[in-house]
Order: sequence, then structure tokens, then C-alpha cells
Amino acid sequence: MTVRDEILARVRAALADRPPPPPVPPPSAAGTQERAELVALLSDRLVDYRASVSRVGPDRLAGTVAGLLGEAAVVVVPADAPPDWLTGHHGAIR
Repeated sequence: MTVRDEILARVRAALADRPPPPPVPPPSAAGTQERAELVALLSDRLVDYRASVSRVGPDRLAGTVAGLLGEAAVVVVPADAPPDWLTGHHGAIR
């Protein structure tokens, strides 16, 4: 058993007495109102996990991502990440 498998087994055991989460429709199947509700639900769940959540429009997305990455010491990005997202980052990129 790998460390990953052990951690996932512990998480599953800790959540064993909870009901399963409701199914989430794929974004393409959701209407505008349903998408807004899904975004709100995701945001609430991320905040529950003490994540920082930033909600911005498409015109501010690149700048917001660049600013947030600028605060990180190391970031891991996919090969096709838009280059303007990394403009504020001065740490290691993997």
C-alpha cells in the first residue's frame, strides 16, 4: 500500500458515516442559474477547506492568477498554461 492509498483509506474511513454527496451535473448541462449555484457551492466547499477563493470575471482572470502565483515560492503549471498568468511569479516553476 502506498502512502497515497493509506491517506485515501483514512479519509474514506473518516467519512464512512456520512451520506454520499448529491450528484453534480456536468457544466455543459447546467443552465445559467444552475451554474451560478454550482459556483457558489464550489466556493463554499473550498472555503470549508480553508482555501482562498477569488471570483473574478474573464477580463480580470489572467491578472488575478498572475498575482496569486506571484505570492507562491514554487508553482506547478501545465505546459499549455497562458504565459501571462506567470508574469508576476518570481519563484520556481515546475
